[in-house]
Amino acid sequence: MKFSNSLLVASCLGEKYGKDDRSRFGPQIEETRRCDLDKSMAPVISTFSHISNIIGPKLAQELAMESDLYSLENVMVSPVTMVVQLGLLHEGADGQTKAEIEEALKLPESGIIEAIEYLSNRFQCIDNVTMRNALFLDSSFPATAYFARRVQSTKSNVFKVDFAESPELSRAIINQWSAGPGRLGSTLPEGSVDESTSMLFLSSMDFNSKWAVKFDERVTIAPFYLPDGSRTSVEMMQTQTALPFILNCNDYPNYQDCVNDDFVPTMITLPMEDPNIQLNIIVPNDQLPLHAIMTMSGMWLPYWRHLVDGKIDEILLNLPKVSTTTKTDLTKSYFDLGMTTISQPLIADFSRITDQQGLSVSTVFQENRLKWDIEGAFAGLQIGAVLKNGIAPSARGGRFSSLTEVTIDRPFVFAITDRATDTNLFLGIINNPKE
Repeated sequence: MKFSNSLLVASCLGEKYGKDDRSRFGPQIEETRRCDLDKSMAPVISTFSHISNIIGPKLAQELAMESDLYSLENVMVSPVTMVVQLGLLHEGADGQTKAEIEEALKLPESGIIEAIEYLSNRFQCIDNVTMRNALFLDSSFPATAYFARRVQSTKSNVFKVDFAESPELSRAIINQWSAGPGRLGSTLPEGSVDESTSMLFLSSMDFNSKWAVKFDERVTIAPFYLPDGSRTSVEMMQTQTALPFILNCNDYPNYQDCVNDDFVPTMITLPMEDPNIQLNIIVPNDQLPLHAIMTMSGMWLPYWRHLVDGKIDEILLNLPKVSTTTKTDLTKSYFDLGMTTISQPLIADFSRITDQQGLSVSTVFQENRLKWDIEGAFAGLQIGAVLKNGIAPSARGGRFSSLTEVTIDRPFVFAITDRATDTNLFLGIINNPKE
């Protein structure tokens, strides 16, 4: 399985300052490795996970609602990288802007920066998960020593580029850093930075893992029913194995252990080669449609996972191969979540980033790629912020036998979860597996 992640670009109204010495930010951070969970960090990580698991579904639902009910577009977000980026932005905010970010994320007074540092260390020593954060500053931009120090404390890198004189060259340099060896290589959209760009946050997460279960080498061509009622042909993978799962009685009334609760969906968990990482497939029905599942998942997903963990049985699972890319402008979604001043020049207050007036977030865009096949899964998401100057099962009713068959042939919700920290790395809606 493969999955990759987002970008925030800022500009500032006001004149550029003289060239600033790169050394003021100190040497580039060296990577450290710490995989074992530190019990003393448990309260901080729990708070971070709770925030990311609430904000992720909210944002995914906002994105889903921006499209029509029968949209064929897929929706993907990385709750972890969004909270990392907004947490760093919160460090540079003050006044009303800071209060809006705190309210939107329900941030505690302290601990988020420490959580970001801890998670960065943790993911650095998990072979199939990579999280990276970078801050690109215009060479003339007068960032405060406080902000640079706080960013570096999270193991984020700080770089100087020349947006003012060479915006396209700066974009090429950032794209080169974004790609890196073995990574997805997401590309900043043309025109995403220009001579007014003062600062660019880039956060990314890559995930690449094999399944812990074995899928048959032979795949079949099968129908997948799209939201508008039409259907498309997909490659369907199959595995017969013991898995954690629950089946809703509305979907499988003849299944002996079905769950007779309209607020509990059919859900299957697929473990990855790292025992802490798993893929959750959540299937809608008439009583609990797709958008309702996404809305509820922030609070209910831990409970659903608890039910799934207590039920492991033999299952014949038919799951479509997935290969999709989404590119999304998150600026409006952030506004809808209550962060209304971050994008308003001369109103946004980022005075802890710089003494320069007029700094605001001009663009927040995200690029996601998700792929899984019989070998495993690959996922990647890149989220950036630019600050500038100025499903239901196919066999409804099921059957009760020694082997239960479930076919995922309609839109569904997925979540890739790190159970060690109880954090959703990726979350979304698959309306079309081969979009």
